[in-house]
Amino acid sequence: MPSPPKQQKVGLLGGSFDPVHCGHLLIARQLLAKYQLEQIIFIPCRQQTLKTKHHATAEQRFAMLELALADEDKLIVDDVELKQTPANYTINTVRYFQQQAPNTEFYWIMGSDCLQQLSEWHQSHALVRLCQFIIVERPGFMIQAKLADNFHRSNIKPPELSSTEVRTAVMNQANYQSKLPASVAAYIDHNKLYQIDNNT
Repeated sequence: MPSPPKQQKVGLLGGSFDPVHCGHLLIARQLLAKYQLEQIIFIPCRQQTLKTKHHATAEQRFAMLELALADEDKLIVDDVELKQTPANYTINTVRYFQQQAPNTEFYWIMGSDCLQQLSEWHQSHALVRLCQFIIVERPGFMIQAKLADNFHRSNIKPPELSSTEVRTAVMNQANYQSKLPASVAAYIDHNKLYQIDNNT
């Protein structure tokens, strides 16, 4: 009797990606290799319920992700959350992908800062039973408690780079091109993004 086909493993990486930067890509490539994932799907959100405001539109953030991932075989972008109402929740996104690929094991990728807020997420008790989780430790948010079996501490050190840092560099006319894929830097220049702080 032939053995059953091996279950595919796919990572799900949600966030604002405002903008996507080299740190996002570096972490994703490392996680692909470490967990033998078939692919990682970048999922830009329309509005994160625990955040307030974005500096680029949903369409611009999606466009930058398309540019950044154009030459990546196993990193793709999906606009599922951009098609939803602003109050979309992670649990709905995970269920959507499980319905699309029922024989796939999904890994939700999150930072240790988000792990500390997980209990505040919509239907968090159901969510933690729905899929696997990969935790990337971020500075200042060390994981102290013992994790459940479906939570995997990646032990990958993320680069000290954030989207906030990129936006600040653009606004201050400092060097930011080295922090971004060249195509994303060109898009920001062409569309004059982040040159005015929308929070002021």
